Amino acid sequence: MAVRTGHFQQCFRSFNKCCFRGHNVSISRRLLKTICKTKALRSLTLGNSRFAEDITENFPTKTPPLTSLAIMEFSDTPEFPDSFASVVARVVTAEDLKSITAPNFDLISTLLPQTTALVELILTDMVCSRATWDAIGSLQALRTLEIERFAVEAADQEHPSRQAQLATSHLPNLQRLKGPLSFSYIVANRPISSLDLTGTVRLKDRQALVSFTSAPVDFPLIVQSSADIVSLFIHYNVYTEPFIDDIATQRAPVLSVLSLNFHFGVDVTWPACHYYDLELQRTLIPRITAGFPNLRKIQFFYYIEWSKPLNEDRWTGYIPLELYPILHLLLRKIGTTYKDVDGLLNAVIDTDSFGTL
Repeated sequence: MAVRTGHFQQCFRSFNKCCFRGHNVSISRRLLKTICKTKALRSLTLGNSRFAEDITENFPTKTPPLTSLAIMEFSDTPEFPDSFASVVARVVTAEDLKSITAPNFDLISTLLPQTTALVELILTDMVCSRATWDAIGSLQALRTLEIERFAVEAADQEHPSRQAQLATSHLPNLQRLKGPLSFSYIVANRPISSLDLTGTVRLKDRQALVSFTSAPVDFPLIVQSSADIVSLFIHYNVYTEPFIDDIATQRAPVLSVLSLNFHFGVDVTWPACHYYDLELQRTLIPRITAGFPNLRKIQFFYYIEWSKPLNEDRWTGYIPLELYPILHLLLRKIGTTYKDVDGLLNAVIDTDSFGTL
C-alpha cells in the first residue's frame, strides 16, 4: 500500500535536523528510505503507525545511529507477512541508543543486545519471564526503568515469590524505577532516587488488571533499603490502612524523601468527604511528616498539591488553574460534598476566578 500524499507531506513537515515524528502514518518503502538516508537523524518517534506491505525482507537500508527510539502504538497489516517488530529489528541502528520507549518488550527485544549505552527503558507492557529479566538486567548503563503494566502467569497470581525476578547484581546504576508493588525488591542496594510503585498487574494473555492478596506492604522498610530516594509515588489508602501510624511509630524516620505522592484516583469506595476534604488532608500531613521529616511536597489526589517552603512550618495547597473547570462542575453543578481550607475550593466554585465556562 502506497503512502497517501497527505500523509507523506505531513511526515516531511515533522522533519528537523535530527528528529522525525510520525503519527497515524503508513510508512511505505519510499518514505522509509527517506528516513534512513537522513544522515543527521538521531531521534525517531512513531505513534499509531504501520509499515506498508512493500517493505520486504531484503530492504537494504538502515537508519543512521539513533540515540532515541519511541514507538507509542503500532499496527501489523494482516496481509503483510512481515511484522512491525521484525522491520524495526532490521532497520534500526541501535548501537548508540540511549532511550527506548515501546508498547511492549517483544517489539524491541532484538535491539537490546546491540545497545551498550542505553540509560532509559520505558515499556507500557511487559510479561514476566526469566529471559525478559535477563535481557533487561544486561543493560548495565540503565538508569531509568518504567513498566506501566506487568503481566504474570495465572499460577503466580497468589504467589508473587514464584515469579522470575531481576538478579541482585543487575542494573547497578538504576536511579528511577516505576512498576507495581512487586518491584519493591529492586530498590535494595541500588542508587534509586525516584521510586514509583503505581504500576499495575494483569494476568498473561488477559487485559484485565488483577490484585494480589498479600500482607500489607511495608513502605518505610522499602524506602529505608535505599538512602537515595527523594521522590516516592505509591498506591495507598491512608484513610483505611495503618500506613501513617506505622511510619510514625515503628520505623526510624526516613530522611531522604522530599516528595510523596499517594497517587489516588477516583475510587467509589472512598466517601466523597475524603476525596474533597481538605481539612482532613491537612490534619494527615503532620502525622506523615513524623515518618518523613524532610518532606517538601505531598499529594493525596491529582487535583491538589501541598507544599512547605524550606525553614517554614506552614503547609499550603495549590490547585492548577487548568483543573478549575472540571472541579467546578463536580463541586457546584453536581453538588459534591467538600470541606475547604484557605478558600482553595471556594475559588474553584467561584467562576469569576477563572472565567466563564
